[in-house]
Amino acid sequence: MTLTAINQLWVADVTCVRLKEEFVYLAMILGSFSGKVGGWAVHRTMMSSRLMVAALERAEANRQLQAGLVHYSESEGFN
Repeated sequence: MTLTAINQLWVADVTCVRLKEEFVYLAMILGSFSGKVGGWAVHRTMMSSRLMVAALERAEANRQLQAGLVHYSESEGFN
């Protein structure tokens, strides 16, 4: 896919963040053209479907969606 403008491709990623007394999981929606974080969410468990949905909802609220937007995520293992 050749990107020519923002909001053509969003990529999702999840990472574990160590806090002083616990670990949390951070989900991010990244704009591939701009490299900017469009949405994010934090949750105590990685298996929460709300984690990825909340990040996507925040990205949708922060960006103007256009027809043809591709959202890519390898998080098919989430419930």
